[in-house]
Amino acid sequence: MKVDIIIPVYNALEDLQRCLTSIYCHTDLKKHRLILINDNSPDNQVRPYLDTQKKENIIVIHNESNKGFSHNINLGIRQSEDRDVILLNSDTIVTKGWVEKMLACAYSDSSIGTVTPLSNNATLCSVPNFCENNTLPVGMDINQAGHIVEECSMKKYPRITVANGFCMLIKREVIHLVGTFDEATFGRGYGEENDFCNRTEQMGYIHVMCDDTYIYHSGTKSFVSKEKAECIQAHEKILLERYPTQMHKNMLHCQKNPNGWVGRNIAYHFDIRNGRKNILFLLQSDFKEGADDNVGGTQLHVKHLTMGLRNQMNIYVVARNREYLQVTAYVGEKEHPFRFYIGEPEIFPLWHDRKMSELFRLLLKEFHIDLVHVHHTASTSPDIFQEADRLNIPILFTLHDFFAICPCVKLLDAEGNFCIDQVLHDCAGCLRKRQEQYQTDNYLDIWRKKWEVNLTLCKCIIAPSKSAEQILRSSYSFLETPIQVLGHGV
Repeated sequence: MKVDIIIPVYNALEDLQRCLTSIYCHTDLKKHRLILINDNSPDNQVRPYLDTQKKENIIVIHNESNKGFSHNINLGIRQSEDRDVILLNSDTIVTKGWVEKMLACAYSDSSIGTVTPLSNNATLCSVPNFCENNTLPVGMDINQAGHIVEECSMKKYPRITVANGFCMLIKREVIHLVGTFDEATFGRGYGEENDFCNRTEQMGYIHVMCDDTYIYHSGTKSFVSKEKAECIQAHEKILLERYPTQMHKNMLHCQKNPNGWVGRNIAYHFDIRNGRKNILFLLQSDFKEGADDNVGGTQLHVKHLTMGLRNQMNIYVVARNREYLQVTAYVGEKEHPFRFYIGEPEIFPLWHDRKMSELFRLLLKEFHIDLVHVHHTASTSPDIFQEADRLNIPILFTLHDFFAICPCVKLLDAEGNFCIDQVLHDCAGCLRKRQEQYQTDNYLDIWRKKWEVNLTLCKCIIAPSKSAEQILRSSYSFLETPIQVLGHGV
């Protein structure tokens, strides 16, 4: 499928040069056409520069008088009768695959009339912050931003109320049906795309955001502030008179930001691309205020680790909170929360939980985890060991209690006595009384064999004391995994 890319030009030569450089790098101009329309720019360098760009599939048109933005768009549209068009500002920088991705979005649904990509500065399509002129994180360039947006996109192509003319794909069938821009009313610009979009919507088409495509937009430099303000005021009044219901709907969209998840997702991915390692802590309950069972030794220890390391590494704290697996990414001083429904906790521990296994695999891959530090699996499953090992991610395990030795956790018998010192152990009776385990003859042996596999997969086991290390070694005499004694709080 072929498109015409229409760029109205008025001064701003440096912006135009950057824009064309990006187009030549990321656009198949053997297939698509570029239409450059010089609206009688006063800058005497613009015309000769544009003339040097002429070649096959690059059309240059010079207006002998200033016609205005809407006229130039219509002039570009009339250069063919069968191609879709992309309207593009000259102060933009495009990224890899931009045309192909916008076309894929446009033809994903027959009801789509226009497509607008994401940008740092595109009102409804501004990311990460909605309706703002965003700056890229320090050290990130435009091509990197485009790659991240594409990589993290869910390709939902969410609906928006109006397109944004900074970069706007229009299907030719819509132009045949609706017509072109109203240049008589919106000559110099501002509001012309809203007028067109409202007419398009009335004819049964919708407008969508291409959420896997990012194009940088520096902002309008053709209009002086006073002129722009006057256009905004006058044209806003016209739009309100013509389309009161649609303008109200657009206002509500701006207030509610129904596609806010797109920006939040990108904000998270922008934040974590900081060159730091990604560490995952798994524990039985989250330490966050408001979470179930958020006060305890393990929770406090992991909280101290997280707060101490969050400015050196990206920390992912994973823990059950009621029916959800709660994941919080701590990136410097920022926090990004996620949660995944996993249902009620199991009555008895599972050796393998398919749902948890798939979720762990997803988290490890999508968050690019470099190290897994298991603190407790009582409320989830030990599948984290196998999944991390399959992905060649190193694993640490901290012995907070004795869950890895006995499901009763504290090594206290049914009467509350420390059973490790007893000559005779009634493990079967204890398990029946405390865990309701009636298949008890070999349950503890099975438990330890399963856990020995998990412990063998670890690079290191951390014990809080020398006595805890000795108890673990007495239960797993053939375990070769190194054990390091490191007190809590260190």
